Amino acid sequence: MQYLQSLPPFKRVFPFRTLLMRDGPAHAAHFLKATPFHTMRLTDILPHEPLTAREQQIVQRIAAGQSYKAIAEQLAIAPDTVRSHVRAVYQKLQINSKSALIAYALKQPHE
Repeated sequence: MQYLQSLPPFKRVFPFRTLLMRDGPAHAAHFLKATPFHTMRLTDILPHEPLTAREQQIVQRIAAGQSYKAIAEQLAIAPDTVRSHVRAVYQKLQINSKSALIAYALKQPHE
């Protein structure tokens, strides 16, 4: 039981069934109370689709504080194209705010 609680939430999903079958519902109920499944997102379980090179460029520029217009001028694309790329990134990463996008960018290794 201690081993399961030391795992990150997304790795607890699969051992739960084994625990339920082996130790019964009482242990399983205790396990559920100790597991913050409500804090899990789909991205914790499934890897996201990789960003394209252009999406990565745009994410890095947004994280650097540039406006959509400035990014569009630098990359020789329309501002609406920048918005389209940002929408695609939000979908792939399952985020919905610029701050989440910046947090993602800061976690990425610099190339």
